[in-house]
Amino acid sequence: MSKASILIIDDNQAYLDVISSFLKKQDFNVASCNNPFDGLALIKEQYFDILLTDYNMPGMDGLTLIKEIRKQNPEIAMIAISGHGTINTAVNIIQAGALEFIEKPVDLEALLKLIDKILKNKLVAVENQELEEKLQEVSSFKYIATSSAMVEVSNLVTRIAPSNATVLIEGESGTGKEVIAKALHFASLRKNKPFIAVNCAALVENLLESELFGHVKGAFTGAYENRKGKFEEANGGTLMLDEIGEMSLITQSKLLRILQEKTFTPVGGNKDTKVNVRVIAATNRKLQDAVKDKLFREDLYYRLNVLPIVIPPLREHKEDIIPLIDHFVSKYTTEYAKPVEGVTAEAKKLLLHYDYPGNIRELENIIARAIVMTRTKFIDAEDLPNNLISFQNKGNFAKDDVELPLLTLEEAEVKLIEQTLKRNNGSKIKTAKELGISERVLRYKLKMKNILFSKD
Repeated sequence: MSKASILIIDDNQAYLDVISSFLKKQDFNVASCNNPFDGLALIKEQYFDILLTDYNMPGMDGLTLIKEIRKQNPEIAMIAISGHGTINTAVNIIQAGALEFIEKPVDLEALLKLIDKILKNKLVAVENQELEEKLQEVSSFKYIATSSAMVEVSNLVTRIAPSNATVLIEGESGTGKEVIAKALHFASLRKNKPFIAVNCAALVENLLESELFGHVKGAFTGAYENRKGKFEEANGGTLMLDEIGEMSLITQSKLLRILQEKTFTPVGGNKDTKVNVRVIAATNRKLQDAVKDKLFREDLYYRLNVLPIVIPPLREHKEDIIPLIDHFVSKYTTEYAKPVEGVTAEAKKLLLHYDYPGNIRELENIIARAIVMTRTKFIDAEDLPNNLISFQNKGNFAKDDVELPLLTLEEAEVKLIEQTLKRNNGSKIKTAKELGISERVLRYKLKMKNILFSKD
């Protein structure tokens, strides 16, 4: 557990020097001071993983010091040391927030084991917290997915997540391919192992190979040491290869070998490395077209396309716009600490009818920007980008469209279906296509919501 930071407070300079010297030799970052007031000041200025403090000190005893530090920095792990310990003292110290109470003379080897144990426990706690945050992040799309198209995607994710088979996610930029990939990972048995995403379009061929497979020292100019690639770092977990359609044919052949044999050779190396990685590929291109154009290997395509997921663009599942807006408002009011309560009728009307060439990512950016820009508790039309106003001015929706925020979500959906049917002269085929749902789903909604139109 090298490079952890430790603060030692003891009015006995001899003890202070001995413990400081010992811990510095173990490669810890050590700071020390011989009075509690200097210690409190230091904690305000610097971050420390662990505090070692004497209990009996002039001016402030260890119990008072620990209580004060707990107020300032509840994350620091504290160990109290005393030459005159009693059971009552130990109990009071632990209740005040210290993890351990040890007596002088300090057994340095035992102290080292205790520090290592504390740091390992802190690391596990941090990893568990990060995992919980990631689980919350990727689970959000499930309750946002209210449209039939996205419910189908959500159900597909649930069914295929436990599998180790490769997955190919296709969808336009901004549709949420990485969110789906994370959802697959964190709903699988690999969720406690790494999830690593690599954008294949962001790196030139040679750099991408090194990024994926690693390299050995001297493999190329600048390769001053051996370096692990993303496949090795993701061992036991999941590797997402985003924009895989941009990968060169040479790199594609090496990827095919990994999928077939579960082994690879680092750049410049001559020894194979075996890995256990689930690959999730994603693309905003149609790989079948790339295969026809000889830009993508057909054998690799079929290796990747074992479990396909197609994410529709946002313009084809507009039922999800309202819940997405609510989700992003909640997310960014918290992140930016602004008391925004929602979106006005006029703003929501604009947001609902815009086509979103950038898909969900564009909607998220619009809401995040609007929360920063708004001067009131509600996002209004003036807080939205000009291109939404331009879209409206081009006559992309009727003037009598309903002000959706005055209605419930179900009522808003009914109005949206009714308006779309009216615009298409009652044609269910055209209406279903415009709403981004199947005709069967539309007929079901018409029946359940008692919407009456006679044509076809």
